[in-house]
Parts: sequence; structure tokens; C-alpha cells
Amino acid sequence: MISYLKGKVITKNSKTIILLVNGIGYKIFLGENFLSKIQQNDELEIFTYLFWREDKINLYGFGENSQLDFFEKLISVSGVGPRSALHLLDIVGIKQIQQAIFGNKADILTQAKGLGKKTAQRIILELKNKLPNVDEISAIPDIPENAEAVSALINLGYSPSAAREIISQLPPEIKSVGDKVKAALKIIGK
Repeated sequence: MISYLKGKVITKNSKTIILLVNGIGYKIFLGENFLSKIQQNDELEIFTYLFWREDKINLYGFGENSQLDFFEKLISVSGVGPRSALHLLDIVGIKQIQQAIFGNKADILTQAKGLGKKTAQRIILELKNKLPNVDEISAIPDIPENAEAVSALINLGYSPSAAREIISQLPPEIKSVGDKVKAALKIIGK
């Protein structure tokens, strides 16, 4: 699995870039917003998802690991393909998708190309219990690493309130998501 690449952008078109990494060019599909911020010859670090089917192999790229994680959740829903999920993340964003899921607002999800009302309702039904509640995460100071750490603990099986409580107790000098999760698990283990 190719999950992270760092290299130089050698070509760019309306949907993809080719990223040169150690002499190998990787064609990566990106969302339009992310793509608009990239120029040819930029040095780029990118989180990727390798999509493999009988007839094709594609790489999809994201500027942040949280986008990749959410992308994987979206494509786990039957009927949601990688291009639709990429487009949905690009035009709506993670927080608004979560709000649409918890607010049962399928019309927000249908803004993405290829997502009809039935598929949007399926996303709401299948992901509602797999995602941390937006209101519970927003109670923590608005630091992306805190929200990601809370989400990671919830995905490990802890309740949203317990995850939020533990992360809020951590010292501010712990910065990265991984370090926050490790520290939280040590607290839980005591």
C-alpha cells in the first residue's frame, strides 16, 4: 500500500499531478481545491490511498491524514466510489459532511458528482454510528490535533465523552496526534 509520498510535482492537469519520487513518477488524483494550491515544480508531501480494481489502479491524494481517514470511511459505504468521495471532501469538507450526517441532510451530500439521494441517505445511515459526534468534538479547543486524537480514541472503542475528557487533560506541550493518543492510552492504562 502506498500511503505517503514526498517529491516534486513535474506535471499538473485538471484532475491529477505526477509526483516525482526517487526517479519514479506517481500519477495522483486530487481534489480541485487542493490541486489549485499546487504549482509545477513544487515540493509536496501527500497522503495517498491506493485504489485497486481488476481493470485499474489509481492513487488518490490528500494534504492531511484526517482527509485520507475520512475518505476511507466514505468509500466503505456501498455505492460511493473514490472519485465521488474525493469530490465530496473537496467541495463540502469533513466538518460539514459530519454535520450533514448527524443532521440527516442528504441534500448537502448530493452536491458531489455521482452521489444521488439514495447514496447520500446510505452514507448517513452507515456512517452515523461510526463517526464521533460533531458537537462532542467541538467542545475541545479548536486544535485540529485534538479533534483527530479524540476521533482516534473513539475509533479504538472509547466513548466520545471519555475520549474528550482524556484529551483535555493532556499537557499543551504534547503536539502531534500520535503523541496525544499514546499519552491518552497511558492515562487510560493506569
